[in-house]
Amino acid sequence: MIAGPNLKVHGQETLNPYFSGPLRDALADFYGDLALELGSVPVYFATKKRGYDRDVLLNTAEELLDQSDLKYLSAFTIQDLRKAGACLMFDLFTASGFHSARAVESVARHYYELIFGKEATHIGGSGQPEPLGLGALAMELSDRFSNVKKAKTETGLLGSIANTLERIAKLYRNPIMHPEVTLNEKDSVRIFGETVNAISTMIEDERAGGTHFSVKRVTGDQ
Repeated sequence: MIAGPNLKVHGQETLNPYFSGPLRDALADFYGDLALELGSVPVYFATKKRGYDRDVLLNTAEELLDQSDLKYLSAFTIQDLRKAGACLMFDLFTASGFHSARAVESVARHYYELIFGKEATHIGGSGQPEPLGLGALAMELSDRFSNVKKAKTETGLLGSIANTLERIAKLYRNPIMHPEVTLNEKDSVRIFGETVNAISTMIEDERAGGTHFSVKRVTGDQ
């Protein structure tokens, strides 16, 4: 077999020089056709975000929670977690923060309902019940913690959860409701991580139960 010139891509040799000439020519044609095809296909380059697995962020962000926690999540929460992960992967940082906050707020409302034994609503300006926002949920849970602590009864993880929800609301949830506020990658990664941790902690406390709950959680009742 007579060796011809090597096939090169971007100036680098990619084939053994002893491949036959027809094979090199066919591969060269293939590379050319592939380059043309890729130029017209909507291909996106997603950079890795910290230590997160790329495929998990793009498709199944809820898997960042423990497997035993997943049965406690509603379809609504799972959908928001997935959108938060996908937006983070594609550098849509403010959108990721928005969906992260919605996911944790959804779980926090249910946690509130188990703590107080009532719906997480208040009477709004229209005179009709309106859902409590994350900040209001955190404030009422914090008050509940103080009262339970004064009574010297079990508090579980209530205090830690109230503090975490308040921090998420103040640093992220409330600011990104304003159109002039945008999140950068660092903030988006932080709120995403805090969302996963907050959801996991609320589920852990619900699973453990305690006298600070007015209602016992039933798996999958969200």
